Amino acid sequence: MRCAGLVLIYKPPHASKLLYFSLKSTLSTMFTRFVLAAALVAVTLAADCQLLELADTGSFDAHFDNAVGGSYDASGNPSCHDGSANIQFPGEIKLVSGNLIVKDSANLVGDSKILLTLKKDSWLVGTVCDHGKSKNPLIPDSDCEIPFCETPSDLCTALGTSGTHTLGQLENQAGINSTIPLPEMSSAIKGILKGRWQVTIDIVVGGNTLASVKAPSNENWVNIGY
Repeated sequence: MRCAGLVLIYKPPHASKLLYFSLKSTLSTMFTRFVLAAALVAVTLAADCQLLELADTGSFDAHFDNAVGGSYDASGNPSCHDGSANIQFPGEIKLVSGNLIVKDSANLVGDSKILLTLKKDSWLVGTVCDHGKSKNPLIPDSDCEIPFCETPSDLCTALGTSGTHTLGQLENQAGINSTIPLPEMSSAIKGILKGRWQVTIDIVVGGNTLASVKAPSNENWVNIGY
């Protein structure tokens, strides 16, 4: 209506309520989307917490290029602690991505083993295993050496076949089944196993080192035994 040259706009008494409920609905939708996005990120991070980068430690006939491994328990479930990889004995390490480059062909079945180097983030414990040999009088050499390729497997075949091979197991990626089984440890080492470690795996065939891989790839530490 018009009065004395002024324009008066009629606002229904319920308009402010409509604006309030509209704003409330918009904020509620935005909050819901934020919560869903945060949950999706958390699930994604949790699903990848078992992954860790690996690195070669020398020049040998088999070379792992941009390799990523994953820590799994004895049942094949991802194993994590505090949001990062957790290696278990018994358990598995799966080489989930990267390339394996092999110079010369060889037969690994029945003539190969893994020699462990284990160094704990503790000045009291320090290096327990050094290339398959115990450095602790309470730990037997058998805890520093793992049987490998006792029976044929995709990984053993790839390691013994010259050429470039694609590693991959997560989410049915194309590639080879690249699982390294980890055995039960003796009671002697179990008492000190839980903690943060640096791990080096030497794959030895007929007394000669075929490949050597360190986890993690840098000077950080990886959880074991949680």
